[in-house]
Amino acid sequence: MWKLKTYQILSILLLPVAVLFAISGLFSLSMVVGNPSLLLPFGILSATVLYIFFSFQFLTQGILRNKPCQASLKDWIKVNAYVTLVFALMCIVQFISVNLHPEFLDNLVDQMKSMQQKDAPSPALFYKTLQGLLYAMLAIGLVLVGHVMLTFTLLKKHNEVFQ
Repeated sequence: MWKLKTYQILSILLLPVAVLFAISGLFSLSMVVGNPSLLLPFGILSATVLYIFFSFQFLTQGILRNKPCQASLKDWIKVNAYVTLVFALMCIVQFISVNLHPEFLDNLVDQMKSMQQKDAPSPALFYKTLQGLLYAMLAIGLVLVGHVMLTFTLLKKHNEVFQ
């Protein structure tokens, strides 16, 4: 029972993240078309958004309402869950590597300072913003890892909802 409550809470927490990722993905679509090297990050971000929405659909339809779901939904969830795990682990590893080597962030702030114009924000604000972003990505990565693990557990437990 605690797994289901935890899964519900994590799913609700991830919905706004999915919306933000989807909006940023739509805005970056024109860049992806012009620069094929951005296809991989765009695909990872898209798979994460799809995973969050499909797993929420599984939660609301299959578990809470006990309605039958299509078997393809389970496949979509599994495939996108693996890619989401890659994204979550990248977020966690990025946080760890920047914290182990803070000179990377210092170099980034120094580069920003050299390109700064008169009305640009201060380097200290830029540094704090980057640190906040790293902590947010760590939190998102940890929540995603927990959510994916619970999803696989609930997919096995509620296998009967898939036709």
